[in-house]
Amino acid sequence: MFGSMGLPSPFGPMGVEGIEQMLSGFGLAVDGLGGMTYEDLLDRFGDGSVDNSCSQSTIDSIPIVPLTEALASGKNCVICLEDFEEGSKAKKLGCGHYFHPECIDRWLKISGTCPMCKEVVRGREEEGGEGGEGAGAGGGEGGEA
Repeated sequence: MFGSMGLPSPFGPMGVEGIEQMLSGFGLAVDGLGGMTYEDLLDRFGDGSVDNSCSQSTIDSIPIVPLTEALASGKNCVICLEDFEEGSKAKKLGCGHYFHPECIDRWLKISGTCPMCKEVVRGREEEGGEGGEGAGAGGGEGGEA
């Protein structure tokens, strides 16, 4: 269209046809992109966002443990920044970090990684069924009990 009017294509030297050809090389059906609006493209190809959250079954399988004085003393939940209290409950991720259950549950519905070390969180069934302990289990620095 633009080339036939002597105007440069808004899609660069490739033009619409070149973009269609490039996208089809990635296995995307792209017939007739020329008349599509930005909203049409979003509907067809998505917004590019990726869901990195944990499944509810993974969240539910993370072990809840009682906090002893040694685990709670001087440490806090890095999500809400509240101090841990002896006798309260915490969820222990496979990487060894502890969080208030309600805090980490809410976090994992958005991001599937530990807020401290960014290790991908896996549930017990994904780690072989051993109480939520997986590769990388062990202690860490601050913010954990």
